[in-house]
Amino acid sequence: MMPTPGPVVRRASRTVVGLPLFLRVGLVVFALGGGGDLAYHLLPLPLAEVLTPLLGAEAARAHLATLVGMGLVFTGVVQRGLGHGR
Repeated sequence: MMPTPGPVVRRASRTVVGLPLFLRVGLVVFALGGGGDLAYHLLPLPLAEVLTPLLGAEAARAHLATLVGMGLVFTGVVQRGLGHGR
């Protein structure tokens, strides 16, 4: 028998589940794009060149993913503000 989660865990899971779909997906896309962008810019040039097929030339795909993620997050925030996410 699985132990029941405490009140803090239940409250946190309810909070994440209660977010609009666009906001949840946008946060994931934003995190992946931002992580790829940071990896490209922080790694030494030879290692960053290895990531070019994945991230695109000069991390263009990572920048695009970050931008799309921001748009999705913004849409989710507006959706929640209008009351459609409740």
